[in-house]
Amino acid sequence: MVKRKTASDRRSEAVHLETRVRKTQCRKCGRPTLTGWVWGEPVKLDRTHINASGEYAALLKGWKTYQESRFRPFRRRGTHIASPWPEYDWVIAEHRCGHRWDASHYDLRDMFPTYRGEDAPF
Repeated sequence: MVKRKTASDRRSEAVHLETRVRKTQCRKCGRPTLTGWVWGEPVKLDRTHINASGEYAALLKGWKTYQESRFRPFRRRGTHIASPWPEYDWVIAEHRCGHRWDASHYDLRDMFPTYRGEDAPF
């Protein structure tokens, strides 16, 4: 008799849905990218942080946008886009070779840190 397969022999679906990306460079244009899998979908993402107007420009062009939190990006859906802007996470878009973001589309929060204490630092 042939042994029947049991459910425990199969891999769980959660293994295929893990998010794993790594820092790379595009082979065609040489720009820094994040390459890997996001919830079972192969992606190549720009490492440029964009603001709300940059996200709307990307969505108008038909590109997918992702929200990055400690190199664990997830796809932004309509509920994420309609909610307030993420305070501690970054928004990134799909990589397109040759595309340059306008200066008004960059998210500059990490370039200009603010002091949030009670007293002035000086």
